[in-house]
Amino acid sequence: MSLAKRGEEEKADMKPYVFGVVLVGLTLNGGGVHAGPVSHPLDDERRFEVGVEYDHVLGRELKTGGGATDNDTERFQAIYAKGQYALHPLLNVYVRLGAGEMERRVEDAFLENIGRRDLTFDSDWGFAWGAGLGGAISLPWGLKTGYDASYVKADADIESVTHADNVLAFSRAGTSVSGDLTWEEFQVALWVGRPFPLRYGTVGLVVDPYVGGKWSDLNFDVDGAQYTVTDAGFSQIVKFTQASGNAESLGVVLGCRLLVNDRVSMKVEGRLVDDYAVAGSASWRF
Repeated sequence: MSLAKRGEEEKADMKPYVFGVVLVGLTLNGGGVHAGPVSHPLDDERRFEVGVEYDHVLGRELKTGGGATDNDTERFQAIYAKGQYALHPLLNVYVRLGAGEMERRVEDAFLENIGRRDLTFDSDWGFAWGAGLGGAISLPWGLKTGYDASYVKADADIESVTHADNVLAFSRAGTSVSGDLTWEEFQVALWVGRPFPLRYGTVGLVVDPYVGGKWSDLNFDVDGAQYTVTDAGFSQIVKFTQASGNAESLGVVLGCRLLVNDRVSMKVEGRLVDDYAVAGSASWRF
């Protein structure tokens, strides 16, 4: 059965529409991982899906000690693989594994025996894992709505540190670097979309734009960072630890899926407000 015909039948009998992006990730030990793009459920005919996804966070404001700061995530990128199985249209489960890397900046950090400096921590690549569940139902006028709840945790080795002072106009790289970055995040998203069946000759496609909102809770810690740097005329051993979370909890999700046939699908997605990110994926249904 073509996807175009399936889309027409869904309008008539309001069968639950479900699409699943399945990714098992390569999210490396470096930097940690982001809860990332929302997942969409599968249908009753094809209950399992696997795929690959790229997620790139362009920036995210963080807070420490209960107040917003200039600390932020300068960069996060990851490649995921994911596996998803449909227990029911309203209950799909999935697992993420992967590899990724991250950069974390801490402005105006107070360092003992030195004063205030700007620090930038770059992670190595490392392993991360995540899991989640989701579901969807049909609404009138051909609309679909669904939910996605996910959890991700990762620990990463700090690979390099940049130690700078904008007032004194100097920037130095730390040596003998050690320590970890730890990322742990919960995310819940609600979305609504409407598939549009298209036909080009003998090829049937479904274009499925969607929009939604999300809530997230992030714990992002610099654990036991230590490095050596020359500052104030002396070689200093710097130790730094800081716990932080997301400055904003609510955000917006915008995306579009393209179902090429009954098995192959692709997706692009953007996230705004609490973080600024873009993502893309390709998946295969069984």
